[in-house]
Amino acid sequence: MQIEDEHTVMRPLLDPDAEIHRTIPDSSDLDEDSQEDTPISVKGTAMGHLRKILRIALPRFFCKATVKFISIFLLITIVAMMGMYNAKLSNGFVSSLQEKNGIGFVVSGIEALILSTLFTMFYTISIFLNQSFSIDWRSKVVGLTHSKYFNYRAYYRLQHGKESLDNPDQRLTADTTSVTTDFCSILFGTPVRDGVYYQIVSVLSSAILIFREASWVALAVAFTWFLFGFILNKILIKPIIALSYRQNNMEGDFRFVHVRARTFAESIAFYKGEPREKKIVDDSMNEVVGNFTQLINRRIPLNFSNYFISNFGACVSFVIPGITVFVLHKDLAVGQVIELAQYINMLLRGLSEILNYGQDFSTLLGASSRVGEIIDRLDEFEKRGLEEDREILKNSTGLHIAKEMVPVASEATIQKKRQRRAAKATRYQNGNEVVMENIQLHTPDGDRLIDDINIHVGDGEHLVIVGPSGTGKSSILRVMAGLWRNCGGTVIRPDKIGPGGLFFVPQRPYIVVGSLRDQLCYPFEASKHVHTNTHLMHVLELVGLEDLPQRIGDLDSVTQWEDVLSLGEQQRLGFARMFFHMPRYAILDEATASLDFPLEKKIYQTAKSMGITLISVAHRTSAFPFHDWVLKLSKKSHSATLMRWEDVPNIDSLYAE
Repeated sequence: MQIEDEHTVMRPLLDPDAEIHRTIPDSSDLDEDSQEDTPISVKGTAMGHLRKILRIALPRFFCKATVKFISIFLLITIVAMMGMYNAKLSNGFVSSLQEKNGIGFVVSGIEALILSTLFTMFYTISIFLNQSFSIDWRSKVVGLTHSKYFNYRAYYRLQHGKESLDNPDQRLTADTTSVTTDFCSILFGTPVRDGVYYQIVSVLSSAILIFREASWVALAVAFTWFLFGFILNKILIKPIIALSYRQNNMEGDFRFVHVRARTFAESIAFYKGEPREKKIVDDSMNEVVGNFTQLINRRIPLNFSNYFISNFGACVSFVIPGITVFVLHKDLAVGQVIELAQYINMLLRGLSEILNYGQDFSTLLGASSRVGEIIDRLDEFEKRGLEEDREILKNSTGLHIAKEMVPVASEATIQKKRQRRAAKATRYQNGNEVVMENIQLHTPDGDRLIDDINIHVGDGEHLVIVGPSGTGKSSILRVMAGLWRNCGGTVIRPDKIGPGGLFFVPQRPYIVVGSLRDQLCYPFEASKHVHTNTHLMHVLELVGLEDLPQRIGDLDSVTQWEDVLSLGEQQRLGFARMFFHMPRYAILDEATASLDFPLEKKIYQTAKSMGITLISVAHRTSAFPFHDWVLKLSKKSHSATLMRWEDVPNIDSLYAE
């Protein structure tokens, strides 16, 4: 163990020219704005987010998804045109009946049968392709977001600090499903409702036929009626989009409080906290109901507008033939009147349906914003992670920064910015030792914890971190692990997790969904990790869990682990996992808090005998003697003092301010 102060330059571990690098002003000191630890802004409109999500499904023009997408358009176009021709067939039926033309009536019937068969076939295929495109799109979005969500610890950063987002689980699941499914339903339709594109084709075709059969005056009347409805709809729908977005947020919060009650059910039961928990969930439900009440109140005038325009449109469909006969003085047969009325009805119904889809579209935009926000956030995390990877690669390969490439700044400016504790990116390097140099420990929100942490832990130099609650003991581990990356300075530690690398054992070990074998092999897949049952039984025996396989069935049995294992047994399972992986360094965060003293002693002694170097955060004084060095943290002076265990005068001195 080396003790380093702020005036001591750390001996180079990875680069023999490390001191040369430190003689050059660091660019992070010169560019204050680029290093600010500000929250990532959410950019773009709801439509912009929707376009971005759609590009995931259609990354380029010549691809399978694009072919499927265009095929749906073509099929729906054919189906809509068949609907137009069906109106013409009605004219044939009526004319045949009026003229008592039996042959003409039979011919019209045969045409109708063929048309219905083709219509059904094309419509069924379009629905299949629509649903297939929707699920493919969802799979692509989920695949992309999952790859980014579980990279560069995005899942952690989304829930902690200024970069957090509410309910990321809902955004990645329910909201993503809503966007991909609702978009396809709105655009292409469902088995029980035609989509917007069908209505657009129907409107355009009807308009052309009305113009041909009647005149532009009749067409102008129809479109004037629609324009009135469109303007009214646009005015009424604007506040609904914001309320729909807020409704999705509140639904996620409501689900979260229920998940929280389930997660902490035992603690709530011990406290008899049912009344308080009921109030929490009731308050959340009241917010959901309150916002939804505003939403349905806002929809009242919109619904009235849509239904009025739709219903009165049936009257307009006969007003236009009246204009054609009484104003334009054109003679129309009964069959022609019925055919023209059907065209007008299709035109107005299509326009009305397009307006009615406005509510669905507002809900779609709300969900698109939520999904787009998390994609933007994940993209930013990935961008930062790639930059950090390049920095790590540069540091580990010994690449130099040329002096002429460093921005020129005055010494006063450099000194001023070096003194700023917050908003400095921590540099991470891969190495065979654990080193923290010039770390200015603060929370992601900028709260000051500890100034100038300088430690160097070599093989076999066991370190325990102590101090009053709230001093930042666990926070040091977060910086060491790379969870908090804006504390300045440099961290060197093995990048590898597992054998020969680094391994974390928290106070409450993570219990993975799976078998006992999966628990021990985590974070690796048991099926891809070479091991024997004898070895697994041995590590269980080391922590006193040799009877566990028999209790649950065998090593491959799956159960509700949180219900089967006590907290102490979960901690023992965490140590069994550590012994299975045999890391070089083990980071323990109150990992023995629920163990009895004899078992705690056995685990520490076993770890040391296996050559595992321990870096522990501990409150229990029984753990202190198993370490060689003590890092004492002071909440009052924001300082970290490193001393040998044998130099500690008494236990109380470690907590004295």
